Amino acid sequence: MALTDGEDNRSQISQQDMIQQLKRANAEAGIQLVTVGLAIHQGTQAHTETKSLCEATAEGVYIDASGAGRELDEAFAKVADMLAEPALVVETF
Repeated sequence: MALTDGEDNRSQISQQDMIQQLKRANAEAGIQLVTVGLAIHQGTQAHTETKSLCEATAEGVYIDASGAGRELDEAFAKVADMLAEPALVVETF
């Protein structure tokens, strides 16, 4: 799970390389990327790139919390529901 503002200011690999790594991890281990987008507005490059990373995994999820406040509370409630699912394996890196 990632909480992000969508701004790419420290990547050491390209967006396309990251997408390929996510696809490979998904195929090998069923990785699912869940991203909570904080202050990412639709139509921006950050929005497009963040969603494309989520879509690189079969069941990736992008949760919009662009308004912060209540939207952020709702986003984390969704994440909590996902974590409560019995089939979900949580790993930390």
